[in-house]
Amino acid sequence: MACLPSLTPTPSPHLSHSKPQTPTILTPKQFSLGNISSLCKDGRIREAIESVTEMQSRNLHVGPDIYGTLLQGCVYERALPLGRQLHAHVIKRGPAFAQNEFVESKLVILYAKCGASDVATRLFRDSRNQNVFSWAAIIGLHTRTGRCEEALSGYVKMQRDGFFPDNFVVPSALKACGVLRRVSSGRGFTRSS
Repeated sequence: MACLPSLTPTPSPHLSHSKPQTPTILTPKQFSLGNISSLCKDGRIREAIESVTEMQSRNLHVGPDIYGTLLQGCVYERALPLGRQLHAHVIKRGPAFAQNEFVESKLVILYAKCGASDVATRLFRDSRNQNVFSWAAIIGLHTRTGRCEEALSGYVKMQRDGFFPDNFVVPSALKACGVLRRVSSGRGFTRSS
């Protein structure tokens, strides 16, 4: 079984705002999804990866939910290089991981938030599991990168596909309307949302 890359406990220069990490002795409780999620939310992505690596070395189950959580940790820290490594591990784990809705969404979000537009767009387009979260990431990406027409057409397509815009999608669509000076469209978006 392929393990995640071994990581040193020193913070990466890409994670300068994260808390200093110190080596810890892992206990069974630390192998829970909740604990891994907490580590990621606290900016301790490398510690979370160490827990997962230890789980793998002990032949404990590491499912797609754990990989999705690690990818979300990379989103929090904008740790694209680490996210790319995790993406490679997801691909190696096969379709049960690579085509998992949670993992696919987190990959789209990771690449969109970290500025890898082409990869985010390709993953979104090829995804069999588009959802409101991946739509929000793509619409936000298009708006941030000045592709406002694409953002607005995505907003419309998202609704046609049966997804209701949330409090992340609507502001991106409104910003796109403002950039394109389509005030009447923006008014329509706020009424229909």
